[in-house]
Amino acid sequence: MSLHTTHNELSSIEMTELAEAVIRLENISVYYRLPGERIHTFKEYAIRFLQRKIKFKEFHALQGVSFDIRKGELQLLFRCAELLCP
Repeated sequence: MSLHTTHNELSSIEMTELAEAVIRLENISVYYRLPGERIHTFKEYAIRFLQRKIKFKEFHALQGVSFDIRKGELQLLFRCAELLCP
């Protein structure tokens, strides 16, 4: 019995993992547009917005993230969320 796996065995393992994936997210990016200056009232914000005088900066929170969610992991995620946020 050999402890080394061959390329064929690895690809069959990878194919099994891919088949079990219920949700696959690839190359996910999340960014936020943050105003360049603080605007204190909604009226001031609305006026500046209509005049197109609001300058925004982009903040990239995630860039190029990929992952799979397999069968059973989603239920665990929801159960943890229920415990943390009753």
